[in-house]
Amino acid sequence: MPPKIWRPKAKNNYKPITYDDVDDDLYVLKRYGKAMIRSPTWTPRPRDDLILWNESTFLAELKKDLRINASMDPIVKNNIITIIKDNWNSFCEEGASRLMFDFEFCIDTGDSKPVCCRQPSYGIHEQKIMDKHIHILETNDWICDCEGPWGSLILLAPKPHQEGCTDINDFLWRLCVSYRPLNSVTRSFEFPIPRCADSIKNFGDFSGRIYFISLDARSEYHQIRVRKQDQEKLAFFTPSGNKKTFKVMPFGPKNAPAFYTAMMQFLLADWTTLFNETKHVINISNSPTTIVCNDRIIIDDILLFSNHIPTLLQYFSCVAQVFTKCRLSFKLTKCDFLKERKLSRGI
Repeated sequence: MPPKIWRPKAKNNYKPITYDDVDDDLYVLKRYGKAMIRSPTWTPRPRDDLILWNESTFLAELKKDLRINASMDPIVKNNIITIIKDNWNSFCEEGASRLMFDFEFCIDTGDSKPVCCRQPSYGIHEQKIMDKHIHILETNDWICDCEGPWGSLILLAPKPHQEGCTDINDFLWRLCVSYRPLNSVTRSFEFPIPRCADSIKNFGDFSGRIYFISLDARSEYHQIRVRKQDQEKLAFFTPSGNKKTFKVMPFGPKNAPAFYTAMMQFLLADWTTLFNETKHVINISNSPTTIVCNDRIIIDDILLFSNHIPTLLQYFSCVAQVFTKCRLSFKLTKCDFLKERKLSRGI
């Protein structure tokens, strides 16, 4: 066996970058961990970024995406459509391309050294699929080039419910980043996440029928900005060997679900306050003796319910106004308004 030849290690040209967005005073809920930054209280200001409703431009999109019963009372239907148009910035597809105001996602790794995996190699078929997904991320301005010491693997995971797919070209994949090494050195953000079963187990004591509005957030995590100093921790290797990183919160970091849950609790407080200030405008004629209005939130899904339709619509309006204020978006194709359900026999 020939003797080993000593070779000097390549020079490391990486230089740590200094950032101007590090301010411990902006952390909120620090008792749960350092994962959430919120800018000082948002104050009303002129908005030149809003996408306002325009009949000629957006009518086709509204008709295509709106899911509403044809048999619904015309007055109720018009009220729902009016709320959507008044907050069109939060319901149109274009609105989801901008980052939200106020909140930033942080990754607290303490004094841990950077963790980085080996640069992987992928098959030619994998690489084509991955490159397609990476191109979409770049087009949406969700990722950028990175030169830091952190690095993670990417892999493909099949989307669920494709048992009937017979053509491999029609098979759908998700691009995932394995952040296991990063998560192992990240300090936890211990904000409680509700269980789905517990959230919908009991809707309270109602008199009369219960009416529901279900809302689904569009782009979810990808409208959340990542603090600049933590962006390099989310770096991953592309099939071509380059290194990219997320500028927005991706799926995979250990504290992302808890962060989103905590953020929604802040928004809940905002729209509850707005509702209490505006509920005097509700027409309570022909209303039940006791009007009940409440909500359930599971990560990015919001369920509003009441035994009084005008009260429910006012509550929905307050939720939409808060989303517009914070520049968050709903996926209109996944929102249901006063959907009727027929119970089968024996239930």
